[in-house]
Amino acid sequence: TIALDNICQKPKTNVQLCAWVTDKDTPLASLTVNLFYRNSPASSYTSVATTRTDSTFCATVPSSQLLCTGDSIQYYFTASDGEHTVGSPPTAPVGHHAFPICPTNANAGPDKQLTCSVTQVQLSGSSTTTGVTFSWLASNGGHIVSGGSTATPTVDAAGTYVLTVTDPTNNCTGKDTALVTLNTTKPVLSCLGDTLTCDSTQATASVISSPSVGVTYLWTPAPVSGQGTSAARYNTSGAKKVVVTITATGCKDSCTATIVQNIAVPNANAGSDKVLTCLVTQINLSGSSSTPGATFSWGAFSGGHIVSGGNTATPLVDAAGTYILTVRNPVNHCSAQDTAIVIIDRAKPVLTCTGDELTCDSLLATASVVSNPAVGVTYAWNPAPI
Repeated sequence: TIALDNICQKPKTNVQLCAWVTDKDTPLASLTVNLFYRNSPASSYTSVATTRTDSTFCATVPSSQLLCTGDSIQYYFTASDGEHTVGSPPTAPVGHHAFPICPTNANAGPDKQLTCSVTQVQLSGSSTTTGVTFSWLASNGGHIVSGGSTATPTVDAAGTYVLTVTDPTNNCTGKDTALVTLNTTKPVLSCLGDTLTCDSTQATASVISSPSVGVTYLWTPAPVSGQGTSAARYNTSGAKKVVVTITATGCKDSCTATIVQNIAVPNANAGSDKVLTCLVTQINLSGSSSTPGATFSWGAFSGGHIVSGGNTATPLVDAAGTYILTVRNPVNHCSAQDTAIVIIDRAKPVLTCTGDELTCDSLLATASVVSNPAVGVTYAWNPAPI
């Protein structure tokens, strides 16, 4: 019976292996106990005789067999009384025991990222092997600012950083790699500004950002409302600048939205004043506008009356009064007004009639009339004169 204790061993150290042996028929001093070991499955076993202390038989695996790059030492024991031989494990040499060679542990830590706001980072190297030294090597553009011989150097460039951990007791080393990347991608922006009009006294300056999540917005000059959002409201025209910052990286870019002002009033012309007479009892007003697409609206005041067409340029009216034309620009909703006056002229002519006498020698006599006005009038006599 052989009892063994397997534990991890440091490279380049002598390792003593022991077997506890019992034999109820043969004195222990008469037994031959040997240790067989190898440091690679491809190697042959090396045999070494043990020394006995009571029932414990020990032998040493020399330090030269425990390589820095080795994985484990495979071994077994045999005990013989001259007639019979037993092994530990019983299937030896096909089966075997093994103890691992403890590697020099190197852990470069997680990969790191430099950004617009983080221009230096500290790497997070470590080792579970005690008493080791650290050494970092930068490549592929990497640069070590300080601490290259510590576990946690400070770096300021993207690249590959290789950590070498050395165990000074055996000069065995372990390596691990940390990558530092650079993310200075700015947001992609598109700005747009609205228009201030007569009925829109505030306009929106907006920005479309990619990414749109995880960003902050800062508008200059300060808006009436919407600071910190993608859409700010202004009551003044001009350039409105927004700075968009990606929160995670601090990378930022800006664009400008231009708010324009369109408060030009349309042209309004109510046309000439009009006259209603005894003959003309209805008349069309003559409104117009040189503003494209303008709309018309008439209001009647001081006795005026619109028969029809109150929302056209030329409404039909039938009463004296004041007629106010409102012209609206559908683009900016600005308006202008003009006035037309309609009067009534139904004054009759003032007449004075006289008649002559018929006599024996005046067989024709004259009937005459004096009219005021005398011009622009017509005369109709009844009965019909000669």
